[in-house]
Amino acid sequence: MKYYKLVRDRIPGIIKADGKICVYETLADEDCIVLLDQKMSEELAEYQESKSMEELADLLEVMQAVVKARGWTMEELERVRAEKAAKRGGFERKILLKEVKEDYWMDIERAKELLSALADGVDPFTGEILPRNHVCNQPEMIRAFHEVMNALPPTKKKSLPCNAGKPWTEIEEEKLLDEFDSGMKISAIAKEHGRSKGAIESRLADLGKITDTYFGRKPR
Repeated sequence: MKYYKLVRDRIPGIIKADGKICVYETLADEDCIVLLDQKMSEELAEYQESKSMEELADLLEVMQAVVKARGWTMEELERVRAEKAAKRGGFERKILLKEVKEDYWMDIERAKELLSALADGVDPFTGEILPRNHVCNQPEMIRAFHEVMNALPPTKKKSLPCNAGKPWTEIEEEKLLDEFDSGMKISAIAKEHGRSKGAIESRLADLGKITDTYFGRKPR
């Protein structure tokens, strides 16, 4: 049977001891590195299939060989690992990242809008009248809301994006979906379309792409 695979150092001797003829060659460094990288993928696949400690040990053996073949040391590798762990942490906490959203800094106008609704006894997210005994309907709380609103600095009116309020065309919607599916940021999409972030999110929600938008977001 013919092979073309990198094997452990003692494999030729084991084959000969079994009474068989073994044909092999010693690789040049550059050729060895190529096959070691392939071996790494093979061993990883075998571990993924078996989830055994033995296969994980094989993977570690190949990794050590790769480190040596590339002129590094295990001490250098451990130093790099430790530096990354110090900066980004390890995997002890079992954190599953599910989504990354753009950071929305609440502007002054939005803050005033929320506080004003509460001062008027209205839920700013649903529009429902707050119960008479709700904490936000206490006289001291209402005065506190108005004091905070009066202390907030006046805001300058922002110029609207060039396409604000214009109807969406079929071509523009297709472009929007392509950009969103490609992973383009909401802010970049808004700039591309000449619309606000809120308008982009609202249209994506209408098209069934997202459910959580800034203006429809409720407190958690």
